[in-house]
Amino acid sequence: EAFRNIIKNVPVRLMALYILLWTGLSTAAWMISLTIIQDWSSDPCERTAFFAQIEQIVTPLTLIMQIFFTSYLLRKIGIIPILTLYGVFLLIAFGTYATYPTITAVLVLTVLIRVFEYGLNKPTRETVFTSLSKQDRYKSTVMMDTFVARTGDYFGGQAVTLLTVFGLAIGSVAYAALPIAVLLSIVGYKAAKASKI
Repeated sequence: EAFRNIIKNVPVRLMALYILLWTGLSTAAWMISLTIIQDWSSDPCERTAFFAQIEQIVTPLTLIMQIFFTSYLLRKIGIIPILTLYGVFLLIAFGTYATYPTITAVLVLTVLIRVFEYGLNKPTRETVFTSLSKQDRYKSTVMMDTFVARTGDYFGGQAVTLLTVFGLAIGSVAYAALPIAVLLSIVGYKAAKASKI
């Protein structure tokens, strides 16, 4: 029934495509940032400390976002800008990784994207599913969070691997992701317009 919902229900189909594109792009961005981190330091302890620093920033900022801003922003600006903004953030991230591949860029962009994802975008996506019937809502969200998201991860990882195997530099891979980031914004806009929120 979850597969049938993706085929028949336009908002569900658009959200499935949105999640597929978002997870694919996020995986690609993470793999590109890992390359930048490895170029920055060969010391595994230093890299682990860097990842820990990211988590120490993301966790409290996400909590602050969820407690004080998420509900207000959803009511004030609605779901269209939020679902559209992800592609813009990823467009900036890939453009920065292509032209300014530094550890500072990785830190700032990773924190920004993760806080946006956990604090604002995921609650907004869940809001879209509230317009569905109870049965469709639960079946669709489970399908999105497992099958669709993991498929996006797989395709994003495979795309980066294949492009680098065929000789593209990591900056060129980042450039190649730019049109897909634009597509994510377009799909997010259409998904928000198609939902009955």
